[in-house]
Amino acid sequence: MILPGCAHAFGILATRQFMLDLPDEIFEAARIDGAGDFDIFTRIVWPLCRPIFASLAVTSFIYTWDQFLYPLIIMQDEPMFTLPVALVSLANKSFGHWGVLLAGGIVTAVPSRLVFLLAQKAYVAGITSGAVKK
Repeated sequence: MILPGCAHAFGILATRQFMLDLPDEIFEAARIDGAGDFDIFTRIVWPLCRPIFASLAVTSFIYTWDQFLYPLIIMQDEPMFTLPVALVSLANKSFGHWGVLLAGGIVTAVPSRLVFLLAQKAYVAGITSGAVKK
């Protein structure tokens, strides 16, 4: 269940487009200074791509955390349910116990909000990196 979420089409497209927008002059200057391909990647490309990696980490985590249909189809054992599927299962079993259901909803929503708040600075930098005219 984890592997299909690791490389989704949006992540590949966003990373490719971000890397295509990196200026060629930086790579030419590094080549003139004697840097090889591995040095250029590890010392220039990787640090410049931190904003897109942070934005992809946040969006991928939130997307994966909030998935409902795929885990519902794949998972058969109740102890293996993800939180959204378990919350619906709990709602079917204890209908009318609103305190328990609302507490489960908060427990389900808190981790994705915490991830966003912790990575908000890098996430916003990754989203708005192409918005500035050069």
